Amino acid sequence: MKLLLIANGNAESPRTWSGVPERVLVELRRQGHKVVSLDMSEVKWIKIPRVLFNRIVRKIWRPWRWVAFETTGLGIALQSRWLQSVVKKYLKCDKVIVFSYCVDAKGIDKSVILIHDWTNGYLQQLFHCRPMTAVEKAGDARQFAAMQSATKVVSLYPKAAEYMRAAVGDKVKFYCNPINTDETPDVEASIAGGLHSKHILLVGGSTYQSNVECVIQAANLIGDPEIVIDVVGVSSAKTKPVGYRVNFHGYLNKAIPEQKEKYDRLFREARCFVNVRKGWGGGSSVAEALYKGLPVVVGNYADIVGLYGNKEDFGCYCTPANVNELAQKIQYLMMLSADEYAFFCRTAHGKVANDTYAAFVQEVLSGK
Repeated sequence: MKLLLIANGNAESPRTWSGVPERVLVELRRQGHKVVSLDMSEVKWIKIPRVLFNRIVRKIWRPWRWVAFETTGLGIALQSRWLQSVVKKYLKCDKVIVFSYCVDAKGIDKSVILIHDWTNGYLQQLFHCRPMTAVEKAGDARQFAAMQSATKVVSLYPKAAEYMRAAVGDKVKFYCNPINTDETPDVEASIAGGLHSKHILLVGGSTYQSNVECVIQAANLIGDPEIVIDVVGVSSAKTKPVGYRVNFHGYLNKAIPEQKEKYDRLFREARCFVNVRKGWGGGSSVAEALYKGLPVVVGNYADIVGLYGNKEDFGCYCTPANVNELAQKIQYLMMLSADEYAFFCRTAHGKVANDTYAAFVQEVLSGK
């Protein structure tokens, strides 16, 4: 099949939108499809008004603070016009995959599939723990209108899909939240590494600084000098550890063999993975931890519970940013017997074992 793949960023790079476009692109080519990838973010007559809006307009008119340019009427119009012109240049393509909900496929005689996490309004109310503003609701309504002309709209999260389906209908699909790794994990090695470990692993960039602070505060309450907190992404913390060690490993590039080996080793040596950031705790990293057989402590976000169910047999749910509750959950995982810990690890892997990019891509291209 000949496919045209559009992303806001370079789809050949693993650093574009959590690596999702790159993973999809690699898998499509692995399955034998011919794919042309294009970067919508670098189109000058879209980029210039986007930069002006995001850096100036949003600062002047406060109600638009959390509204992305791509969700405005002008943003959708410019992106849709560009998409139509591009498709005309690639008339032999069979389908078009766009990693955005902000393009209108009217006038395109190809199957157009839109893929993303959620709408901008859904994102803002989730991350900021508040209802959507009127301006954000209007932005979502514009995205819903654009979605109507697509062949299929795919979300990586079940509750987000339900929210969009209520406005757009059954063309909105949820298949899975695919795992960002190509390797088959050695779950038994994870069990052996974590069984007698008191290492707590945290993964996330600067937006997850609050998670780091919360975990250090919880460890201070626990007061166990054998605890070690390993942090990937964030490079420092304001909260000082009391009587135990915190290692800041910075950003680890898995494209560099030495850094990838260190990244994998940190997962193997950890007792558990934690992300309880207020608002949202990082679905991709949680899924990766589970896939590697590492129990997690994760916030009880609706979309995470929707993915993995209410039964805490793969780790623990925690009220986001609740230090006292987090301390109790970490202590619980530290005190599991060998058999209990092994059960948690195997169950964690089983929750996501089938959520591969191979399966995701087949579903996306299917008629279902």
